[in-house]
Amino acid sequence: MKGYPTPFSVFRIFDKEDLIRASYNEIVRRLKRKPNPAELDIFEVLWCKYSPSCDFQISFQDSLSSDDSLLNVQIQNTGIVDLGKGQSLVLGMESYSPLTTLGILQRTVTCINGVLAGISLRKARPIALLDTLRIGPLEKNSNIDILQDIVAEISYCGQSAGVPIIGGKTSLDDIYDGNPLVNVMAIGLIETDAIVCSGKCCIGSPIVYISCIVNHEGIKEGDPFLKSALIEAYLEAFTSGNILFTQHIGTFIRSCAEMAIKGHIGIEIDLDRIPIAQTEINPYEFLLSEYQETMILAVCAGQEESLLTCFCYWGLQALVIGRVLKESVIRVLNNGKVIVEVPSDALTCSIPVTSYKLFNIIPDSIKKHWEWTEIELPQADCTGITPAKTQNKLSWGEILLILLDSVNITSKRWVWRQYDYQIQSNTVTTPGNSDASVLRLRSQIEQSLSIGQYRGIAVTLDCPNHLVALDPERGSIAAVAEAARNLTCAGAEPLAIINNLTSALSEPTIAYWQLAMSYRGISLACSILNIPIVNSDTLPYNKTNLYSNKLHSIYLAPVVGMVGLIHNLCHVTSLGWIETGDSIWLLGVPLLEKNEHEDRVSLGGSSYLESVHNIIIGRPPRIDLLLEYRVQKIVRQAIISGIIHSAHNLSDGGLAVAVAESCIVSGLGAYISLSYSPVRLDRLLFGEGGARILVSISKRYKDKWKKLLEIARSSGQEIPAECIGMVTDNPQLIIEHSSISLLNLSIYSLTSTYEEGLPRRTVKQV
Repeated sequence: MKGYPTPFSVFRIFDKEDLIRASYNEIVRRLKRKPNPAELDIFEVLWCKYSPSCDFQISFQDSLSSDDSLLNVQIQNTGIVDLGKGQSLVLGMESYSPLTTLGILQRTVTCINGVLAGISLRKARPIALLDTLRIGPLEKNSNIDILQDIVAEISYCGQSAGVPIIGGKTSLDDIYDGNPLVNVMAIGLIETDAIVCSGKCCIGSPIVYISCIVNHEGIKEGDPFLKSALIEAYLEAFTSGNILFTQHIGTFIRSCAEMAIKGHIGIEIDLDRIPIAQTEINPYEFLLSEYQETMILAVCAGQEESLLTCFCYWGLQALVIGRVLKESVIRVLNNGKVIVEVPSDALTCSIPVTSYKLFNIIPDSIKKHWEWTEIELPQADCTGITPAKTQNKLSWGEILLILLDSVNITSKRWVWRQYDYQIQSNTVTTPGNSDASVLRLRSQIEQSLSIGQYRGIAVTLDCPNHLVALDPERGSIAAVAEAARNLTCAGAEPLAIINNLTSALSEPTIAYWQLAMSYRGISLACSILNIPIVNSDTLPYNKTNLYSNKLHSIYLAPVVGMVGLIHNLCHVTSLGWIETGDSIWLLGVPLLEKNEHEDRVSLGGSSYLESVHNIIIGRPPRIDLLLEYRVQKIVRQAIISGIIHSAHNLSDGGLAVAVAESCIVSGLGAYISLSYSPVRLDRLLFGEGGARILVSISKRYKDKWKKLLEIARSSGQEIPAECIGMVTDNPQLIIEHSSISLLNLSIYSLTSTYEEGLPRRTVKQV
């Protein structure tokens, strides 16, 4: 074991790691003695590494009101949603850790394997993966390499683990140049009432260590093929009923402490029983290292041999490495001697934190963006607009094509066609055909049923980066509202969300304000839309390499994953038109309303400003959550009644992009006729906002549709609804305003532009 500093140099270490003398005194108080060198190293590393997350969570006790009962900001492994009929979903989400020294590809494997482990340890079979990818600009060959490698690695991991990758979101931005941000969401299905979770263990119960084989460098790296073996081994072992407690290993010593605290037990670990490939690895280094495909289990005494046999059958390393103690301590043995003995709650509970006062004044950097108004844009007319930075007039048709080609709107087929989304044969919708991914809920023990007898789930991920950067509260509300809208458009009723918030706390005062506003927005949206949060996690201090190898803060990124239930798969709805002659309706915030106080639809923070005018500015639109709830409710009712043929969320790019996407998916044309309005034409076509859904209604159900709207109006739940056009067999998208043509584009030109945007950018520049 390496030499350790003298007590006099201990404080220099703490000062270097932003710890203070009081922290050392707190360690002494908790141990009731001075720590030995190994214990001091453990406290130092764990408190330095995890105290930012603890800082964040304690701060939110003051920033959120006591009424925010739906919000849970405790770090958890997974969240569980009851589907009824003996089925439950387990949801998990993880992201890259900025603190790891692993390469980008190994971090991808780590991220996926970590979230799958959390699912498996709840006795659930993983049934789906989704991801969000944030990459630097593809004008640089290095970022093209990163994108290609990450997509290939995610595809490889999904195939190796036997889990379909059914959806996600890909966005590009300069802020992620050289250092991408990846979030992975996993979904597991439990078909019994026996959920494995925290529980009390008997004194003396063996502690079993499950792991992959150590590589030649002594590091347990992620192995996607072993993940499949782990999943099957866990599911088989759980059926024995001999597993009392499970814990996925991140940092070994911290995971032991978490297991002890959750199970109200003590743990004794003998390091001599754990193979270490290199003699150069000191015991304390082993305790502080992070591992993949590694778990510890508390099992019934006398049953350990049968469990070891089960895991060994699947090619895994399984060893008894310790036992459960009566005392609430973590005790570590090495060479027959006690090298660490600390109270189990001393490492992870009430970690010393730095207090930050949350101020109510909006930061100047954000307030400056909010001062922008649409008046600052050049004048527009029926022929188009001349952006100030180019001085070249663009027609509305050219602008629509620019938006369809923009990196954050263009088709992501290049990504998802590399994923196997049909593994397990339960995927109902092809990626891109619906606003959410849909899976069949098929029991492994029941006989095959007809499509109308199956239930399903819809899943989506969302994070409007630029909106959150411009207004963390409104942007976070938009993330929740849009995710729910996507599920509704697919025919599902939203059930629960899980979120993972990544932030750089380089300027604590501003960063904590952003975090507080973000979670306040998430909590408000979930409360009004009646969607519980089943798990929430935070990853602070994430920075990125931006040019010149300088560290820069990333955008605040609250990734929202949401799942919904479809009671009958016959009700799954596509975003593409279904039948010529169907009427096209816009539901929600009125399209033509001109009001100086109207802030529910605007160009602030829009894709139009970014792609056409090359600016990211303005305050994002306010989401009318009460109207959002009513619009989504009536859409779900109409889908179940068979009235609605297609439904599509109005999101990036506004009305024109939404109509174009429905034309592209279906191959059918559309004729849109907008009545005269004093609203700016660019806002009319490309303005963004919440509570807006585009639907197509069959001529056969026109009267039923109007009756449904009338029932809503008479009950005080009126839904603004306007028929704006018709689906046609003419392969053209035509949009008129007060009988004046604004754009007329062929479906072929729309499709080719939309589909070629990303592949064109992945061709390296010589």
